[in-house]
Amino acid sequence: MALIVRSLLIIQCVAICVSALAPRNECQPATFNNKRSSIGISANNVNCRYTTMTSKLVSEFTCSEIVQKYQIALRDFHALNPEIGSDCKNVQPDTAYCVFGFMEPLRAWDGKCGPSHGNASCLGTDKQCCNSKTFTCGNSQEDCATGVCYSGACQSALQFGYSLDGKCGPAHDNKICGGVWGSCCNKNGQCGSGDGFCTDENCFSGECVRTPEPERRPVPGVQIQAPWQVGSTPDGTCGGPNHYTCDVVFGTCCGSKGVCGSVQQCDEGCQTRYGKCNNGSAVVYHGDYGRF
Repeated sequence: MALIVRSLLIIQCVAICVSALAPRNECQPATFNNKRSSIGISANNVNCRYTTMTSKLVSEFTCSEIVQKYQIALRDFHALNPEIGSDCKNVQPDTAYCVFGFMEPLRAWDGKCGPSHGNASCLGTDKQCCNSKTFTCGNSQEDCATGVCYSGACQSALQFGYSLDGKCGPAHDNKICGGVWGSCCNKNGQCGSGDGFCTDENCFSGECVRTPEPERRPVPGVQIQAPWQVGSTPDGTCGGPNHYTCDVVFGTCCGSKGVCGSVQQCDEGCQTRYGKCNNGSAVVYHGDYGRF
């Protein structure tokens, strides 16, 4: 009986000690740290997204084997792995090398971007477009619009090259127009829309409205010089029921026997209706045939 009582006292003492050591209010709601964590890669360093391991046996041909396997350019592989010499003789066995990545740009973590701020990029931050008016990052339609967006997730894939101040053309680095500045660059180097910018006589580039040239059609029965490109013969025959004409491939003259050539076919018996002849005759357009 005494042994049982002693055991119960020991158990009670242990329970008291454990209770004293246990933390108070340990059941708390989960919280999250909203502060943006650093990616740990500084600007102008390689941001590698995928690596591959070399085997135990390597050689100066290992680099070529890697680039062929992953379909990348050798120069890109060396850019991603600057520690490897150009001759690849110092490549190491059982080592991870980068095969997909990019050079980390200066990120605009403070929301300031563009030339005034070291050309910091808004990409990868909470706001993706660099507004050229304020050189701050934003996500609004205006921030990302053509002609306003300086860099980042701009609406136009050709943003680099669009005018950001309404000036365009050869005198302004061949900038092109778009967005808020208008779609036409006039010959004075100004962006805009309407007759002063987009008409044929004023427009230099952009959505110019060109005056169509009148269609030139040959007049039936009038002699014209027929270039060899318009010959219609598929097999070197000419005239006949198909009214084929000759070309430079088979010869530009249609002989008396209905065969194209460039020697005797051009002399006596030459059919001026279906090719050239030594007498200087030219092919005549016939409206009933619809061809030369």
